[in-house]
Amino acid sequence: TIMMKRSSSVLAVFCLWAGGASCFSVEMRRSKDFSFVRSAAKPMAVPLAASTSSSSPSNPLLDTFGLSCSKSPTALIFPSIIALVACTRPIPFWDRFFSIVYPLYLCLANRFRFDRNAPSVAAEKKTLPLLREGSGPWFSTYLKSFGTVGILLPLVVQILAPRSIANAAAPHFYLTLCQVVMESFARGPRFYSLTRLLVPIGFNAYRIGALKVWIEKAWIGYTIDRHSTWGILGLVLAAANTLMWMYNIFIFLLLRVLPQYLNRDEFPDSEVTWKG
Repeated sequence: TIMMKRSSSVLAVFCLWAGGASCFSVEMRRSKDFSFVRSAAKPMAVPLAASTSSSSPSNPLLDTFGLSCSKSPTALIFPSIIALVACTRPIPFWDRFFSIVYPLYLCLANRFRFDRNAPSVAAEKKTLPLLREGSGPWFSTYLKSFGTVGILLPLVVQILAPRSIANAAAPHFYLTLCQVVMESFARGPRFYSLTRLLVPIGFNAYRIGALKVWIEKAWIGYTIDRHSTWGILGLVLAAANTLMWMYNIFIFLLLRVLPQYLNRDEFPDSEVTWKG
């Protein structure tokens, strides 16, 4: 059908976009330090709008839009999982469309509206984490909790659960991984702070619809067979993700993180002006 052909073409474009993460391997081949191998064994947390990891642009195309190649193994592993999920699970067309168009919109905005954070780069301002205040030990626990509930457990579901349970969880899992990958590319000094913050805000807002569909399907599966262990686990996981991600956007991102970005002295605006 026409819709299937369109979905296939969108998936092909997305795989090309995700393939940009291959610059990770180029960066590693250039380095004589193999410490990244040891770091791969460490637990990974979701960069929920607050990462201090360093990254450096090593690809002219990425640098054109202010993107950076992350030195973390996440930059290569997660795009591979995304491509696999997109090819083996029924991801809705509009979810695929959003996962491409929204990052593209942010890249264009960073390039043409905010001039790749030129004022801060020229002033040699230090790249700050998105959460600058109050990120104590609790924040590490916060990230690990979201990494477990939002990525690790849904990944286990994709591998071990019955197809109906896995298919219900797949769209939200797919979008969450897309957010993580985009955040990893937007950590560099040439990505304006506001557009960097719009990555988690935009993805979280869009995923509310995916959460609604997931919990509805999980509830239907549970009502069909109330004695199914996977049905119960799927419903609990869907409910936990709904509660945690709703808190993340409406409390953490909008009320705690966003107000920090209203100070133009800390985050100088670009010299780009509107005509008319």
